[in-house]
Amino acid sequence: MAVAALSPVRQALAHASLLSAVPADGVTLREPPKIFRLEFNEPVSPLPMRLVRPNGEVVALPEAAAENNIVTIAAAAMADQGSYVLSWRVVSADGHPVGGVVSFAVGHPSSGVRAPPVEGATAVHAAVWATQFVLAIGLFIGAGGAAFAAWLAAKRPLPRQKVLVVIMTVGLAAALVSVPMQGLDALARPLAEAWQPVIWAAGFATSWGLTVVVAVLTLVAGLAALGLPHRSLVLAAALLAMIGFALVVSGHASTAAPRLLSVPAVFVHGVCVAFWIGSLLPLIVTVAAGDHVALTRFSRLIPLPLVFLVASGIVLACVQLDRPDALWTTDYGRVLSAKIFLVLLLLGLGALNRYALVPRLDTVGPRLLLRSMAVELGLAVAILGLVGLWRFTPPPRALAATETSYIHLHGAPAMAQIDLTPERDRGAAVNIEVSDDDFQPIAVKEVALVIWKPSEGIEPIRREAVPAGEGMWRIAGLRIPVGGVWRMRVEVLIDDFHKSMLEDNVELPRAP
Repeated sequence: MAVAALSPVRQALAHASLLSAVPADGVTLREPPKIFRLEFNEPVSPLPMRLVRPNGEVVALPEAAAENNIVTIAAAAMADQGSYVLSWRVVSADGHPVGGVVSFAVGHPSSGVRAPPVEGATAVHAAVWATQFVLAIGLFIGAGGAAFAAWLAAKRPLPRQKVLVVIMTVGLAAALVSVPMQGLDALARPLAEAWQPVIWAAGFATSWGLTVVVAVLTLVAGLAALGLPHRSLVLAAALLAMIGFALVVSGHASTAAPRLLSVPAVFVHGVCVAFWIGSLLPLIVTVAAGDHVALTRFSRLIPLPLVFLVASGIVLACVQLDRPDALWTTDYGRVLSAKIFLVLLLLGLGALNRYALVPRLDTVGPRLLLRSMAVELGLAVAILGLVGLWRFTPPPRALAATETSYIHLHGAPAMAQIDLTPERDRGAAVNIEVSDDDFQPIAVKEVALVIWKPSEGIEPIRREAVPAGEGMWRIAGLRIPVGGVWRMRVEVLIDDFHKSMLEDNVELPRAP
């Protein structure tokens, strides 16, 4: 399911979004540029930059510098006329790499120039998801279980304690393997190059490197905690805090503004999840062994962490989503909706356990309770796998939206004023005002908008406008896959016998 979800991932699927480029996408220049300038919606760090020449030769551009959200790249020699492609790649503050292309021509456009492919991107993305999923299990179930053993367990060692040891050991291995996977994704390299030192260095250079360091320390502390002969509330609290800190140092939510709100919310959410999910496996083995002391302690404590978990989750959802319909109109929102559904099931089972099965434990036995907790644990693992997909989906608040573009197309006997406003992950809203030569609105029967981009091989996109009164016509959700120079035509049916065709080259922003 994870591989299937990752297979259609587009090239630019991380936090940062390109707002503008110099030269602009699709333009034709008389002279080759000396530098390239890329402006993003947040601060970024440059990764490999490459230039594809008209003959298909790929040239590395090593001189790239970032200042806040502006990346400046020294251009290579461009003696030949024709079409060029700037293939850029950056990493955002949350540690997620993002790439794209800017196409332009020197002298005159030419055909057959394409961006260099990202080799094995789907396999690398699947590997990134798998290693981070296993690491999450090691942290939340393994280290969280060690925190339970250090705080709530009545007897030491726990029954079947070796299971937690295995989970955390596998989590340690996944933490180490995740570093080159992150490096491969950052440098857009195939899996076969994971052993190279430059790949490991690139992985550690992102914010994920710090997450791995914190995660390794947490798992080592968890393994050590299982060997202590006595209970330790301080050690349990430290383990839970380290899990929360591992989530804070990288990821979408930890970099969302306002950080004074999002960072504490991420920390609290992680700590509460670790306490809840980490307690499930130890509870199963202790209840199965006939020890109900830890279950009683857990049942008494769990309501408060659940309140903080739900509250922090609501805060993070409000920060990440910029509108309610993003829950079903964006990839990030659909993952969140699926997570909410599973969490509601988990909460329902938890309520069933606490208020129905635990009070009757002495009379009906533990079998129903054990089955319910096993389902809880399965749902928790499914949630950890599901939220791992957020690594590849930008939150709606991070999707770039640019200002309104104003376009005027003049003809006879009608002309059109077009206002085009990109909306976050909803395409662009287009308003078309049809008027005569004196700028007076005129009544027409139909209006249609057609755009196409020959330089990218994009065929005509045609959308019918709907009337909005007083010469105004509207189009919602016009998808513009890439920014740059497009060919635009407005078709105005004045009456049954007259049709006006207004056409020109226009600069359009990206509105996916």
